[in-house]
Amino acid sequence: SNIGWTYHHKTMVYLERPNNNRFWRCQKTGAKSVVLSFGKVGCPGRTMKKTNFKSKKEAAKYVSYRTRVRERAGYLETADPKARKQTRRRKSSAKMNRTNKKAKTNSIALHSRGQTPKP
Repeated sequence: SNIGWTYHHKTMVYLERPNNNRFWRCQKTGAKSVVLSFGKVGCPGRTMKKTNFKSKKEAAKYVSYRTRVRERAGYLETADPKARKQTRRRKSSAKMNRTNKKAKTNSIALHSRGQTPKP
């Protein structure tokens, strides 16, 4: 059957088993290497790295096969809590904080010498 072949192209699969609070993560880290992590949700878990694949296709088949096995055992695909959320950072706020600190430091130094800062 084609169940599980949907994961053939993915670089990372995260599954959770809701009834016993377990997770399983499979990630293709290179052309011929795969990292498996598993354990209780909320804990780092155990990690295994497999690098003895002969080709990219063999590594992809391994990910698909292992994913199907986990799904049959009751694991469901969910969002990975360790995955980075894509948020836009405001670079200007950090720069403004440095500028404000510098301005405060300069005004304190001028006041201690009896001078007033220029506007």
